[in-house]
Amino acid sequence: SAAHNRAMKAMRRTLDCINFFADKDKGLALHVKGDVEQGQRLAAAIQLSQPARPTGRITQIAPWRALPIRQISRRPGFGRMLELLEKRTLTKLEDRILKALQWAGRARVEPRTEESFLLFAVALETLLLKDSGNPVDLLYQLKLRAAHLVTGLDFDSRKLTVKQIGQLYNTRSKIVHTGKFDVTDSDLYLIDEYTRIGLFIVLVREPFCSMTAEEDFEAWFEARLLGQAQTPDEASDATAAPG
Repeated sequence: SAAHNRAMKAMRRTLDCINFFADKDKGLALHVKGDVEQGQRLAAAIQLSQPARPTGRITQIAPWRALPIRQISRRPGFGRMLELLEKRTLTKLEDRILKALQWAGRARVEPRTEESFLLFAVALETLLLKDSGNPVDLLYQLKLRAAHLVTGLDFDSRKLTVKQIGQLYNTRSKIVHTGKFDVTDSDLYLIDEYTRIGLFIVLVREPFCSMTAEEDFEAWFEARLLGQAQTPDEASDATAAPG
């Protein structure tokens, strides 16, 4: 039983990471058989008439389409992801990147907007934050780290990123603490973009794709927050803020 559970955990990690490259709108994703609903389901509704009465109908849930592995394997970052998944022993940084990929992969194929939003938030936190602590301090770190990793060099772009991350995490707090269920499409798009861009940068761009120690990743953020200039390669690869 323990071996089975460990194997299933490893399999789900692999499938979740691959699903980071999936397209849920086209029904393209990988799942362990039985994890997703297929076949028939009952759709119930209340007809607003006098007198009001419930109605129901049986609908067929189409199976997910096969994921074209050869096609998505050519996308940036896929090869680096496979290298990490194939390693028997991971460094703390490599494990952190895979965990972020796993959360983002689950978010990408989650059909419910609010849950997808929360999963993307967890992925972004996993990638950018190392230690737990005061939630206010963590949000401050998260905003600044996102601004330096994901955003272009100009002040206005970074200021916009800090503002947007703050708004997104205000929405996250409302979901977690008040049960809010009105996440907008633009909120989901933004947090998806920030997470996706951050992960792609770490997977394919230098100096990140050559890093193996978590201390090097943390030192990069510390240097940027202290005002150290970026290298010419980093400056030329700088990405503008989403939206």
